[in-house]
Formats: sequence, structure tokens, C-alpha cells
Amino acid sequence: MSYRVSPSLRMRRSDWAVVESRLKEWSADSEKQADFWSEIRTHLPPGWRIPPEPSYGEWNHWLLPVCPPDEDAARRGIASLRSRGVGARLIYFDSPEAGRAYGYHGDCPEAERLSRLVFLLPSHPGLTERERRHVVQNLPSRFTVAHVTTIGLSLHFLSGQAAVLRKSGASLHAISSPDPESAAFRDSEGVPLHPIRMTRRITPLRDLLALWRVWRVVRRIRPQIVHAHTPKGGLLGMIAAWIERTPVRTASSLIAFSR
Repeated sequence: MSYRVSPSLRMRRSDWAVVESRLKEWSADSEKQADFWSEIRTHLPPGWRIPPEPSYGEWNHWLLPVCPPDEDAARRGIASLRSRGVGARLIYFDSPEAGRAYGYHGDCPEAERLSRLVFLLPSHPGLTERERRHVVQNLPSRFTVAHVTTIGLSLHFLSGQAAVLRKSGASLHAISSPDPESAAFRDSEGVPLHPIRMTRRITPLRDLLALWRVWRVVRRIRPQIVHAHTPKGGLLGMIAAWIERTPVRTASSLIAFSR
């Protein structure tokens, strides 16, 4: 088996035997792959990149390497993708540890760092258009917006926003009471719904419990923007966002306009 070194990674890239055995049978649609890679690159968050292909070779086009800015971003990115059904894994999983059995003594710190950083996304030509779209939509977003409402009916005033945000490489999360309207919004808009029961009346104990649950969601998804609506959802959403130091916090009333 032969090996090639990519200057951009400064580490060894092996040609896997399973891929090598199928190269003769593989007729990749290069334009389709290029479009897919371009779409992924467009949706990557700031600081993330696809390492350039070396001038003397090319990547394994079944798997696409992605390089986050740090190890924490890599861990969170892989965990998020895998939780949504996208097969992502480190490109050199456990390589330094395995190398020690053959006399490696830690003399390649940069390679070790990258082995904990660079991970792979599925990119083989057998992916359907729906599967490609699923990979792109579940990439770590450029920024995340969380909408908080007391009841699900209020979410429908935000219909269409998710599609616009996706075009900008952003994602939308909804936090609302579990009811048929919030479930319908989740299904029609294709956004993650975090069901948290909130009462419209003043109920101190239930409100404290709801606040704790809203804060846990905000802490987990770490949105850059929390936009809260309706009196109770606005109050709980703003307190939770303030506790978590969300960069942009805003509350507004939902008003319907008709022609």
C-alpha cells in the first residue's frame, strides 16, 4: 500500500484497502461531487475549512475531510452530526496510541493535534440528493437562532424563516409547549423542537421549573440569538438567555398582518 503526504495537513494520508479495491468500479460524477463540496464549504461555520487537495494527488472522494478550529469544536461537531444520523468520525482515530506499540514516542505533536481535530464526512457518489441535503442541513451552523414561545400556535407566525436561515448557513430551533401546533410547525418547517410545558397563567413553581428547562436547552444548543415571544415565553426566554450570556437577546410580540 502506498502513502501520500498532504502539506496542508502535515500528516500521512493512507489509501484504504477497501477503497483501493473498488476504484476500478467507481465512476464518480465529478461535477456532482464538486457541487456537494461547494455547498458544504458554504455552510461551514467561521474558522472551519475543507483542507485543499494536494497538487500531486486528490482526496479519497468517498470521504470528505473537515478541519474545525479546535478540538472542542471537533468533538461537539462529531457528536452533533452523529446524533442526527450523519456518519462522522476522526480521520486518524487512536493513531498516536496505536503507533506507540511500534516505537512511536510522541515526536510528531502536530500530527497528534490534527489526529484529534480533522474528521470525515460521507461523500461517496452513491449518496442520494436527499442524503446530501441531510448532511448539509445538519452541519454545525454559522449561527443558531432559538425562538421561544409559550404555546405552539405562536410559532406559526414564524413560518418560512427556517428556509431563509438555512440559505445563510444558519439554523433555527423552537422552544415551546408540547402541543399539536408546535409539532405541526416542527414537521412543516423541519426544525428541531424542544418541548417544554409553559403555562400562560402566573404559576411560580411551574414557572421556575420551566425556566430551568429552557435554560438547559439554551445551554445545550448555545444559540447566538435568542428571540422570545409572548409574555411568559418572553420572560423565561430572556432570563435563560441572560444567565447563559447569549450574545443577542430580544423579545417581541407576534402580530399578524392581513391584506
